[in-house]
Amino acid sequence: GVVLAIDYSADYAIFNLGRGQPQNVSLLIRVLEAELGRRAVIKRRPLPAGDVAVTFADTSLARECLGYEPKVSIKEGVRSFVKWFKRYSPPELPQNFTYVNIEPEEHPGSLGIVA
Repeated sequence: GVVLAIDYSADYAIFNLGRGQPQNVSLLIRVLEAELGRRAVIKRRPLPAGDVAVTFADTSLARECLGYEPKVSIKEGVRSFVKWFKRYSPPELPQNFTYVNIEPEEHPGSLGIVA
């Protein structure tokens, strides 16, 4: 989808390149846990005012203009991202910046996620 959008000839266009169907955050967390080999620390919060309970990408313009058809499932996409992320080398930072590893103190070795 991204390559099709880059190659599309237009002065200006916005394309949604999602799956076109709602995805469950719980599924995303379970897939991340499985791929990272870590348990998520989940702190449930009320939905913020004005936020919507369900949302998904309207891919109709991408389908019409680009012939876009999503092919990658959420599981495949997360698996591919985690593989890439584990190989990723962060760029050199200026001397006045520092990378920090943030883990919840009460759950060392876990992945902290607020949902």
